[in-house]
Amino acid sequence: MNNSTDIFLKELRKAFPVFEDREQRFYEDIEGSVCEFAEQNPECTKEDLIERFGEPTEIVKTYFDNADSSVYMALLKKARYAKAKFISFVACFALLIVMSLCFWLNMKKEAEQGMANLYKEATYEKVRIYEEDTP
Repeated sequence: MNNSTDIFLKELRKAFPVFEDREQRFYEDIEGSVCEFAEQNPECTKEDLIERFGEPTEIVKTYFDNADSSVYMALLKKARYAKAKFISFVACFALLIVMSLCFWLNMKKEAEQGMANLYKEATYEKVRIYEEDTP
């Protein structure tokens, strides 16, 4: 297999909106045909593959045009649901990180203020003790 064959197959794989068992079998069939063609024509280019098999997006479009649409509509809904779930998870995780950061910064600010107050109190005590000791 040459580089143009790899590129063609990657584009074909990326063209599938869902990739379940049926699509895997179809892809493997096409992959076998493409590899066989590439072995018979070692110098083939991507254009040769497109001329022989068609554009990757057109291959996938034809596959779905000939498939049972109700099955794939359910798969697409499932894929959308999974995507929404993933985005929600990422958003919640990001919110958790932001809240943790705000909490940490607030704790740091309070600690710095507490240290500043302790320093002021310690300085005040030193001055008071010094004033008491001096006649």
